[in-house]
Amino acid sequence: MSDRRSPNTALTDAAPWGPDMEIRTKEAIGVMLAYCMLSAFGVAVGRALWPEPIGLGGLLNFDADHYRAIAEDGYVGFRMAFFPLFPLIWRISGLDAVGITVLNAFFFLGSALLLAKELRVSWASFIAWLVVPGTIFYFLPYSEATFFVGATTLLIGVRRGSILWGIAGIMVCSLSRPAFAVLLPAVAIAVLFRHGPTRRALIECTVYALTAVAGLALVSFIQYQDTGDWMGYISQQKGWGNSLRLPAFPLTSWGGAASTRLDAVAFLVGVASGVDLLARIRARIVKGTSTDPVLALSLAYISGISLLVLLFRGGELFSLNRFVFACPFFLVVINHHIVSKRSFKAERIVMVFLMILAGFLVFGSYVHIQTFLAYALIAAYLTFCLVIPGMSKHRGPAFWVWASITFVIQVFFYLRFTSGGWVA
Repeated sequence: MSDRRSPNTALTDAAPWGPDMEIRTKEAIGVMLAYCMLSAFGVAVGRALWPEPIGLGGLLNFDADHYRAIAEDGYVGFRMAFFPLFPLIWRISGLDAVGITVLNAFFFLGSALLLAKELRVSWASFIAWLVVPGTIFYFLPYSEATFFVGATTLLIGVRRGSILWGIAGIMVCSLSRPAFAVLLPAVAIAVLFRHGPTRRALIECTVYALTAVAGLALVSFIQYQDTGDWMGYISQQKGWGNSLRLPAFPLTSWGGAASTRLDAVAFLVGVASGVDLLARIRARIVKGTSTDPVLALSLAYISGISLLVLLFRGGELFSLNRFVFACPFFLVVINHHIVSKRSFKAERIVMVFLMILAGFLVFGSYVHIQTFLAYALIAAYLTFCLVIPGMSKHRGPAFWVWASITFVIQVFFYLRFTSGGWVA
């Protein structure tokens, strides 16, 4: 029988309180309620101070309006790039924009609680899950919440070695977003980390691939009913700026400096995840070192989606922050980082800061001193994120400082979105 215990088991031996303690179900529910109330208060204060008017209609900006149109009127050609599960749920529920947003919140919070219980995460990890900027998309009429449900189901399946859970997860993911091109290779890597190149691994990968094909066939059928086009979601990708081509440098994004920097951080997370994954693959081949398949899957997805956006958008990385930060795979990576408690000496902290700052050069951080200083501030923030878990002293206060800063950033981007400013 496989061991379903998380690497976080050691957390149960920690102090009986504080961010290192494993969070229990009732406590997690309390944290979620407190988070929701604090978020509502933060948004209310922000709306009073925000320079542009913000109303409930702000929930329907950008992709949310496309999902609403599909839910109400069905597919037309250019909207076939959007997958049907979320608008179908919206149509069946009969909810308005506020109601479907509340339903999305329940999908996310319930799935996050289930994943936290499965991985036995700490208070720090669970709070970090809630305050990262990408969480805003679970509280909007976007498909991220339904994808989160599917991806969480898949992660639990990989964790337990359950093909049935894995099939259910891939099916929901395949109906929610066009992520199969990244998800299938990521699942294959996780299966190989668990079983190695064995007959069982081949069978599992084949089953998962057939599930994804079945999901795509269902997507095609649903869209065909409205448009008469079986493969419209593929042909429409180019119209939305997705086609294979070499990226132009410096890398850019949409929506001004704030959104570009958020996408820049997401890109660096993707690169770091890819480097980490390659090192683990090499260690597996050369030394036979094992890696948690759940972590391998998460690293593979994050690095894969980052590479896909880089290669298919010509260097415009719009929405990358949503693809990286608004998925349970990123939460698994956060949890791994917190649990690892990797310590950094002073010279290494400086080196990490300089490496992050150098990474931002591909986004043209050198064009103006103010731009460079803004990226330097972000590099300092990210270095702080990396250092906190390994602190021998003041780890608790440092974590709460980080959580407070990150929560304010999250509220800022939510207000930006609902006032008509591009985030993703």
